[in-house]
Amino acid sequence: MWSAGITMLSRQRSDWNSVGIKLLKNQCILAVLAGLARGLLQVSFPPFVETALSRLGDCVSPLSMVLIGSIIAGVEPRGLLDKWVVSYTELRLIVLPLCVLALGRLLGLPAAVTGTAVTLTAMPAATTTPAATTTALLAARYGADTAFASRLVLVSTVLSLVTAPFLLLFL
Repeated sequence: MWSAGITMLSRQRSDWNSVGIKLLKNQCILAVLAGLARGLLQVSFPPFVETALSRLGDCVSPLSMVLIGSIIAGVEPRGLLDKWVVSYTELRLIVLPLCVLALGRLLGLPAAVTGTAVTLTAMPAATTTPAATTTALLAARYGADTAFASRLVLVSTVLSLVTAPFLLLFL
């Protein structure tokens, strides 16, 4: 997502070297690397820094929802369900979880493992489902179609309230 996805969103032709350099300069990748280094080196921060970082992290989801809401406010209600939004939502909320379910059963995985995998594929709480808010945030950051990305987030989140419990019936 942080290399090929951003290259596609920015609509620029890039070779692998420039993509790699952009990837290493990306704030999200730098944050992951800093967190990994902190964990491996067992570095601790003073309590006030820990609290500040924790509260800053707690702001990400609400702020992304505000962004998505402000974008959707300008979208006509009839435009919410275009064929691409519906196709994506069907794929993400029905086809993929059913494929995960079938694969889990085909491989003879324990029911708990299969159930967890299906749940993570079908639930809005998972980071990549239905359409993670990152979709709209990256679209806004790189000048892509924010209205489309926000419609994906809204429609797939609302419909996952129906599809996720339905899929759990098959477990």
